[in-house]
Amino acid sequence: MFKLKYNAIALYQVLIGLLSSVMMVRVFGVSEQADAYLIACSIIASLQLIQIMFVEQFMFFYNDLKVQSCENARNFYNAAISISLLTGVLFCIVFFLSTTPLIKLFAFGIDGERFLLLKNILQILFVGTVLDSANVINQRLLNAEMSFSSPAIINSFQTLFTVLLLGYLLMTNTSSIQLLAWSRIIGSAVTCLAGFLFVRRMGFPFRFSLRHPALKPFMKNSIAMRFGHNLHNFLFNPITSNILSNLPSGYASYFYYAQRIQQIVGNVVVGPGYAVYQSRISALWSQENFTEIKRTIRKYLPVITLAFIGASLVMYYIIPPALHLVGSNRLSAHDAAYIQLIFLALSLWQLVVLVESPFVAVGVASKKSGIFIITNAMFIATYFVASLCLAKPAGVYCIPFGAAIGQIINMLFYTSFCMALLKIDRFSRITNILTGNCLFRKALE
Repeated sequence: MFKLKYNAIALYQVLIGLLSSVMMVRVFGVSEQADAYLIACSIIASLQLIQIMFVEQFMFFYNDLKVQSCENARNFYNAAISISLLTGVLFCIVFFLSTTPLIKLFAFGIDGERFLLLKNILQILFVGTVLDSANVINQRLLNAEMSFSSPAIINSFQTLFTVLLLGYLLMTNTSSIQLLAWSRIIGSAVTCLAGFLFVRRMGFPFRFSLRHPALKPFMKNSIAMRFGHNLHNFLFNPITSNILSNLPSGYASYFYYAQRIQQIVGNVVVGPGYAVYQSRISALWSQENFTEIKRTIRKYLPVITLAFIGASLVMYYIIPPALHLVGSNRLSAHDAAYIQLIFLALSLWQLVVLVESPFVAVGVASKKSGIFIITNAMFIATYFVASLCLAKPAGVYCIPFGAAIGQIINMLFYTSFCMALLKIDRFSRITNILTGNCLFRKALE
């Protein structure tokens, strides 16, 4: 799971992501344009979660079918990618027609100028949603075939085109946020084309098909599993963006800049490693090799956790001088301090996410959606209540603090669920205390 070439790819992804964030600070700073663009990207990220509801479980069904027959697995890929393209077109149309209601859902408190900017940016970004599900399918096929370098490189194309556009804006001394949105669309199209080329070279030529015996159970399980995840991921963003849109101009920029820096740390530490881990768990689950799954978790978790803590501490101390260096007159010392503290709070939350992630992968491989629906419903309810209670005393910090509280509850449930699946008896008492016998047994069925 930890190889030099994967670390090199992770470093490339980090550098290009860092360059993108630095250049955006240089061009847009803390402004209404930056607020609108970053909120729009958050909305798109949530809508993408709805799109992949139909294809979420592709890799796990593919691995099961491959054990039976390679040809059967190839036919399944063609059916899944065809469904993804059709649903992409439909979702794009629905999103475009629902622009204003979506803004009211995700950012009801946003003011006049930022509202107009947000609406314009969203309508541009909706074009790219046509290809989002297809990109997910191609990436997971490559991962299922144990090819991890190519999807990691392919997925960087969107950021690469953003960097190129920001470079153009810097050289021409212009600040068109709409052009930045179009650069994401071009990057998404190039990502899709490259994905199909890589997949074809591996012996998977695309043929349009909507028939396969596994298609119905695949979509049914994908929707159920993604519904559980979306209770967490989809509903998190509208709560967050509504909090930010009701704060004064600039706070959304503080939060999303800090979040981007935190994501860079995550990419440094995890890189393609989690994709490797998840693919390995999927294959081992198909083979019912539970002993090796336990060994893989014990090998993965300590290294990744310590590395994340170390990288987060280093980044925390270098944020102020780094922002002062790259922000020029766009960021003050006050701005940098806000971003630094929000980064620290987000890192505490993401540490919990990181610790639970190896156990979540086992749950996903098991295709048991019940536990995800239960735990994520509890997370979003906890996050909503906690952030609401902390909004006045903590301000923008209510977001990471509320999320951390909810995530700790999630981690306890996911871990105990994984232990029950792997039949680790010494955790049975903890499982019973946390979940209750009836509730937990129902989720395991």
